[in-house]
Amino acid sequence: MEASEVLAKAWAAVVDANLPPEIQETAFKAAIAMIDAAPRQMEIRSSTDVTKSELPAETDASEPSTSSLSAEQRFETLANESGVDRSALEEVFFFDPDGTPHINLPGRKLGNSMTAKVQAIVTGLAGVNYFVSDHTTLPLETIRSESQSKAAYDQSNFSRHIADAPGVTVSGSGSARVFRVKQNDIDAAFKAMVNAVRGTTN
Repeated sequence: MEASEVLAKAWAAVVDANLPPEIQETAFKAAIAMIDAAPRQMEIRSSTDVTKSELPAETDASEPSTSSLSAEQRFETLANESGVDRSALEEVFFFDPDGTPHINLPGRKLGNSMTAKVQAIVTGLAGVNYFVSDHTTLPLETIRSESQSKAAYDQSNFSRHIADAPGVTVSGSGSARVFRVKQNDIDAAFKAMVNAVRGTTN
């Protein structure tokens, strides 16, 4: 702001205040100081006023993301949450470095039919994701890929094979379908899957 503008505004403020003549000079100086300081205060405020949405999200160091867990930590969590012996879990599953679970057994051990094999994969992987990461959905493509790797994929009958997998329901359509964990059923279904593919009863 130009000096003439500052002086004009300061004097106008003094006049508007209808002050006694003996204090007008002091008031005039004070008004000049206040008007001159206002732009600098606004500049400081605008440079430091950060909205909450611009601040980095707070994280709780006591609750690390499951994406940072080691395979050993994942198996420990899986055993604790599912109630299945850890050695049995390590026989049936393994984890990629990024935490993606897979079936650790050859396809021939997953069941006597294509349907049994695919449903074992569905229940097994859905259970691992649920118990380790609290994920209640599993993409169809994850099961398709795993089934192919176990020679358990029949494209023409795949939809029929996945229809009644224990512990889950199927929702959506086409390639966007997902498996949703039945939280009241997954515990028993997961244990039964592990026992079945290992040929055990407990």
